[in-house]
Amino acid sequence: MKKIFLILVSIFASVGVFAQETEDPFEQFRQQANQGFDAFREETNKQWEEYEKANKEAFDAFKKGIEQKWGEGNFVESTQTTWVEYDENADSRSEVDFENGEATVEVLMEPDEAANAVLVKEKIAEAVKELALNKGKSKDYSTEYEKPEPLSAEPVLKDQLTNEEGETVTPENVTQYAEEVAETKPVEKKTVQTEDEKPKVVVSVKIPLATNNIQTRALKFYGNIMQNTERFGVDPQLVFAVIHTESAYNPKARSHVPAFGLMQIVPKFAGRDAYNYVYKQDKLLSENYLYEAVNNIELGTAYLHMLMDRSFAKVTNPLSRVYCAICAYNTGAGNVSRAFIGTTKLYQAIPEINKMTPDEVYKHLKANLPYDETKDYLDRVSSRMKVYENWLSND
Repeated sequence: MKKIFLILVSIFASVGVFAQETEDPFEQFRQQANQGFDAFREETNKQWEEYEKANKEAFDAFKKGIEQKWGEGNFVESTQTTWVEYDENADSRSEVDFENGEATVEVLMEPDEAANAVLVKEKIAEAVKELALNKGKSKDYSTEYEKPEPLSAEPVLKDQLTNEEGETVTPENVTQYAEEVAETKPVEKKTVQTEDEKPKVVVSVKIPLATNNIQTRALKFYGNIMQNTERFGVDPQLVFAVIHTESAYNPKARSHVPAFGLMQIVPKFAGRDAYNYVYKQDKLLSENYLYEAVNNIELGTAYLHMLMDRSFAKVTNPLSRVYCAICAYNTGAGNVSRAFIGTTKLYQAIPEINKMTPDEVYKHLKANLPYDETKDYLDRVSSRMKVYENWLSND
C-alpha cells in the first residue's frame, strides 16, 4: 500500500497537485487529488460550453438560411422520432416519421414551375429517389469542432419502402419507384412568402413506409444490442423497448433536452456517467459520437445496467427493479425515490419499494410519479417489452 501511495504521490507531484507537506500525507493526497479532479472537471465543462455555443451559432445560421428560402416559420428539423434531411442547395427536403411509418418529400418551386404538371412530377421523382438512397447526415452544418458524418453506411430507408406490387425498393428499381410515386401519389401545394417577399410554392407528396418498417430497423441493430446486453447483464427486450420508445429507431433522433441518438443519451448526465463507468474517464461526448449507433447502444445499455445494478440493486424483486429503472431512465432515480417517500433519498425509498409486489410498485409509480411523461413512458416501455420478448423467443 505504501509503495502504491508513493507512486501516486510522484504522479500527482509531477503535475503540481502537491503544494506542500502536511503531517498527514494521506489526507493531503486525498484533498489535492480531489482538487485536481475538480479542476479537470471544470475545464471539461468549459470546453463543453464552447462546443455548445459553436453548435448553437451554427444551428441558428442554418435555420435562418432555411427560413430565408422557405419562408419564416417553415423550418423543419429532426426530432426524437422524425428524420429530416435537406438537399445540398436546400431546394428540397424529406421528413420521415418513423413512429407513424410515413415519409414526406417537399420541393420548393417558383409559382410558374409549380403550375407545370410535368415539371412537378419530375422534381418530385428526383426528391423521392434521393430519399430512398439517402444515407443521412449527423448534422446539417459544420462547426470548428465537428463536421457532418453519414448516419449510416447504407441508405437509412433500406428495405423500408415498397412499390405498388409490394416489391422492396432497391438501387436497381428505385428510379421506376420514384416515377411511380410522382405519377400516382396526390400532390399538395402550399404558397409561402420568402424574405424578399416573393412567393414560392412548396409541392409535396406523402409515402407510406413498408408495414414491417419497425422490425426492419430493429433487426439492423440486433447484433449490437445482443452483444451489449450480454456484456452488461441487461435483458435484451428492455433495450429494444427503450430504443423503440425513445426514438422508434430513428438514427438522427434529437430532443430539446438535448439528447441524441437511438437511446436518447444526454451528454451532460447519462452519457458522461456511462462513459466514465465503461472507460474510467470523465468525458463529455459530441453529437457525432452519440449518433453513432454502436456508441449510443453501448452507453445506453451501460446506463440501464448502472440503474439496475447500482441505483436499485437492493430492490429485491427483479420486476420491481425493472419498473424503477425504466422510470429512472426517463426522469432520474431521484424522482423515482420522490414517488415513494417524497424526497430524493433513494436509500430510504428502497425499503418501501421492497414492501410491495411488482404490480403494487407499478401502480404506485403510475399514481405518484411527478411527471405524466414518465407515467406514459413506463406504460409504453413495459408493454413493448412483452412484444419484444415474444419476438426474441421466436427468433
